[in-house]
Amino acid sequence: MRIFSRTSLYRFIRKFAGTFYLLAFLLIPAESRAQVSVWTNHNDNARTGANLNETILNSSNVNVNQFGKLFAYSVDASVYSQPLYIPNVAISGVGTRNVLYIATMNDSVYAFDADATTASQPLWMVNFTNPGAGITPIPSDDVEIANTSHNIAGPIGIEGTPVIDQSTKTMYFVARTKENGAYFARLHAIDITSGTEKFGGPVAIQASVPSSTGYDVSNGKVTFGTLMQNQRPGLALANGMVLIGWASHGGDAPPFHGWLMAYDAQTLQQVGVFNSTPNGGEGGIWMSGQPPAVDAAGNVYFSTGNGDWDSTRGNFAQSVIQLSTANKTISLSNYFTPYNWASINVNDQDLGVTGNLLIPNTNLLLVGSKTGDFYLLNTANLGGIQTNNSQIPQDFVAATGHTHGAPVYWNSPNLGPLVYIWPEGDLLKALHFNGTKFDTTPAMQSTFKDAIGMPGAMLSLSANGSQNGTAIVPAAGLSSRMGQNKLLMRFGGKSLIERAVDTLIASGVEEVVVVLGHEANLIRRQLEGKQVRLVENPDYREGLATSVRAGIKIVSPDTDGIMIYLADQPLLEPAEINLLVHAFARAKDAAKRIVVPFFGGQRGNPVILDQSFREMVSDITGDVGCRRIIKTHPDQVFAIRMETDHVVRDIDTPEDFGSIT
Repeated sequence: MRIFSRTSLYRFIRKFAGTFYLLAFLLIPAESRAQVSVWTNHNDNARTGANLNETILNSSNVNVNQFGKLFAYSVDASVYSQPLYIPNVAISGVGTRNVLYIATMNDSVYAFDADATTASQPLWMVNFTNPGAGITPIPSDDVEIANTSHNIAGPIGIEGTPVIDQSTKTMYFVARTKENGAYFARLHAIDITSGTEKFGGPVAIQASVPSSTGYDVSNGKVTFGTLMQNQRPGLALANGMVLIGWASHGGDAPPFHGWLMAYDAQTLQQVGVFNSTPNGGEGGIWMSGQPPAVDAAGNVYFSTGNGDWDSTRGNFAQSVIQLSTANKTISLSNYFTPYNWASINVNDQDLGVTGNLLIPNTNLLLVGSKTGDFYLLNTANLGGIQTNNSQIPQDFVAATGHTHGAPVYWNSPNLGPLVYIWPEGDLLKALHFNGTKFDTTPAMQSTFKDAIGMPGAMLSLSANGSQNGTAIVPAAGLSSRMGQNKLLMRFGGKSLIERAVDTLIASGVEEVVVVLGHEANLIRRQLEGKQVRLVENPDYREGLATSVRAGIKIVSPDTDGIMIYLADQPLLEPAEINLLVHAFARAKDAAKRIVVPFFGGQRGNPVILDQSFREMVSDITGDVGCRRIIKTHPDQVFAIRMETDHVVRDIDTPEDFGSIT
């Protein structure tokens, strides 16, 4: 598995001591497409996050040479929900297709042909707004008035991941709208073959519960608010009911509670309501977007966040909740609350950050937290609250930061049951489950950490059952490993991009060309007054290759060589660049066409390629760079042993940066 975000600089050399050209851009990791039904967030009601029927992708062919982004679809707003995938859907007027479903914050749902080889028009698309009639998604400013965090930018429409009932070919989701000044949330049920409404939908969502001391009590009850309540968790199906959870918007702007509502999946009538803090406040149900877990008996499990706790008054913030779905309604049957919930509350270390994982073939549930604690619970008796959590099977620290993304489970062939987590600012870890408890020392872990800051990585796993060599853990997160644009970080009184350009100019380079992409205007300001040419690549998000092509187009036809220079190597000195340039001349005398620096047996950068590779460089695709050229032409490599480790020192993480400052 690879997770990376590296900004690279490309230099083009003419006459080995002549003109140099420099490109800067950000690499964007690619995502894989689902291969089997993905009808709910995190794959199944146990929330294992695993597709165990993957027969094509494996650990041999998922690599930088063979696996990557093919193309992108354009949609009308941000996508906060997980894409869903259903095979063999009969689309009217089109035929049977494997379909990818996308819901957006503009209250739109798209159905795309999942087997398309290029970006194409959707098979169908529906939108649930009418701006001309004053019906729009809720503007984020409307919920952020008392809150400066702006957790969401842009419209707020369909946020929680929909759920699909494959037996009835129905997709359920909540669309939120502002209609001439009033706010609505509606449960929709649409046909996955056409997007048309079913079962008389949509229905407006309303709810209230009895209350005597709720912080927003009125006339003996607290009432669901359609503006300040945020439909963040994915929807779930249980015992013929659609389950919908609610929390707060960013910054916990009041008033809000944790609400879990149940609707009959056939009639769309409300059949149950649970409020986590009816006689207090807060206790949102958000779990970083994951739906409640549902066991084989129909019991429902979820976590709540910061808020009031008093079990005698029915307030259950900072808790794991078990609801029964007997008699086609929902009711509290059990709970677990950490003994130190009050201190967790004060420090905004809510338990409700992580989704719940039901460990297959056991009666155990695993849930994480912002504190780094993981709690292993017995679903037959969650345990309530006791000193030092002594009533539960296990309480252990597995992370140094928040764990927003839910854990994923795989029964591996060699190590047995494993649970994978990747908290923010921490390592990707595989924790071994011995049948009753987890080994607290990871069975495996990555060599680098995720970025410091929210949200950490969101994990998924694909495998061909328990077959060896088939497990792949792709992860996607909003932060890079550095957590910010590292080219703008300062070292030795300069930003990294300034230092890279100055190093090249000081080495005798006649011309430097910077290809702009990510945060182009910020990079441009860093280079004001410097003797550089700037070229903007509008397609930089499509991969490294687009920036290479943008730069090579302006290189003189008599260019003698190509140097690949990484902007995140601030220790490189002009003399070292000159050493490599002169080595390029010696390489040509030795009938070698590639110069590669080494230190301590480790290959480094920058690398120089002869101009005869120009056409091959122009044909590079994806995010591979020029490594494939080096790999396929080992007889052309002219190795240079360097005296310092500068050629192998790059800056990918805060720890890397701290080691040089």
